[in-house]
Amino acid sequence: MRLQQGFNLIEIAVTMAITSVGLLGLSSLQLQAMKATMDSGNRSQAIWVVNEIMNRMRANEAWIDSYNTDGFLECDDARFANIKMCSAYNDGAAKQAADNSCTGQEVANFDLFDALCGVEVRQNGVTYKVNSANFISSPKISIADAGDLDKTIAIRWNAQTSGFGDGGERKYTLDNTVAVQEAEYRIERFRP
Repeated sequence: MRLQQGFNLIEIAVTMAITSVGLLGLSSLQLQAMKATMDSGNRSQAIWVVNEIMNRMRANEAWIDSYNTDGFLECDDARFANIKMCSAYNDGAAKQAADNSCTGQEVANFDLFDALCGVEVRQNGVTYKVNSANFISSPKISIADAGDLDKTIAIRWNAQTSGFGDGGERKYTLDNTVAVQEAEYRIERFRP
C-alpha cells in the first residue's frame, strides 16, 4: 500500500468548483445589497419631495386645486414650458429676485416645477440642477383630489436599471434594450 502525498487533480477541481459556486453567491448578494441601497436612497428622496410639495401646498392653500396634475408630470411637461420664477433663487453668480406678479396658479406651477425639476445653476463653467428630486432617476409626480378636501400625492421613479442586452447578457445600464421597473411612494390622504 502506498501512502498518499499531496493533493490529486480531482480534489483540486472539486475544491475550485465549490469555491466558485460560493463566490458567485457572494457576488449576487453584493449586487442585491447595492440595489437595495440605491432603492432606499431613492425612497428617502421621494419622501423629501412629497413633504416639500405638501408644505408648499399648505403655504398656497387658497390655490390648492391648482396643484392637481391630471396624471403624472415629468420635467418636460408642457405645463412647465414658460414657468415664472415665483421664488428667489441663486443662479450661481447672483441672487435672482422672485417675480412678484405671480398668481396663485403660477405659484402652484412653480412649486411643482421647482420640487420636481429644479432651477439650473451655473458655477465655474458647470451647470447644476438644484432640487429635491435631483438624485432620483426620472422622477414623476401626481396630485389628485381624494374627496373631502383631501389630496393624493404620488411620486414615481426608475427603481431598477438592469435587463438583458441583444446577446442575452445581463446589463446594468439604462438604454433602449434594458427593462426599467418603476417604484412609487404615495400619500393617500393628505389634508392641507
